Amino acid sequence: MLQSQNGETILWGVLQDGRLVITPAEAGDTDIVHSVLSGGEPVLSAGTANIIPTATGYQGILIDDVSGHFQPPGILLRIGEEEFARFGISFLRRNPIGG
Repeated sequence: MLQSQNGETILWGVLQDGRLVITPAEAGDTDIVHSVLSGGEPVLSAGTANIIPTATGYQGILIDDVSGHFQPPGILLRIGEEEFARFGISFLRRNPIGG
């Protein structure tokens, strides 16, 4: 999915087993919701991000922990940042909202 990224907003979530999952925030004129990432199951962290391709991979522009569906106690943006970092993606800006 990242191959087609050019800064559009994506939804991300870190599942209970630690896996990072992402999806576009929109499909045509339809907004996608965070609950599709985990089939409605609880997550460790969730939010939105903007990522662009670079000559050597990808660069995160902005990451936040905004989610209208997942508001578990102690949502931590750090969890998402660490999972993206495993794929070589760091973010220029972070906007922790939920925790």
